[in-house]
Amino acid sequence: MGKILQRLGPEWTVLHAVPIGAGTSDIDHVLIGPAGVFTLNTKNHAGQSVWAAGRTLMVAGKKQRHLQNASYEAARSAKLLASVANQAVEVTGVAVVTDRQLLRWLNGRPTVLTPGQSNLQRFLSP
Repeated sequence: MGKILQRLGPEWTVLHAVPIGAGTSDIDHVLIGPAGVFTLNTKNHAGQSVWAAGRTLMVAGKKQRHLQNASYEAARSAKLLASVANQAVEVTGVAVVTDRQLLRWLNGRPTVLTPGQSNLQRFLSP
């Protein structure tokens, strides 16, 4: 995933394994760029059937909590960023996409942050 995200371009900041909270939890990837702030919860289900509709995701016929976890990570990130940035920060959990679809999905989002607003990564750096 890191190699794929490197292709986003210089206007994007990509952070990997961002610690969150006091425990061992982390967010797989945080992306900050012209299209906004995104959390990316990555899973490898190669060779397995994946079905998603609404708030349900099934892998090999078994319901998974990936969507709920991704939503929680995005909401938690928004709250933490807002508290340190002293402004509301909208964070989007990336939709269910394959690794091949990810860049097209991100680059297809409308621009919502100016270059000055895209510097939110300073609040996420250790």
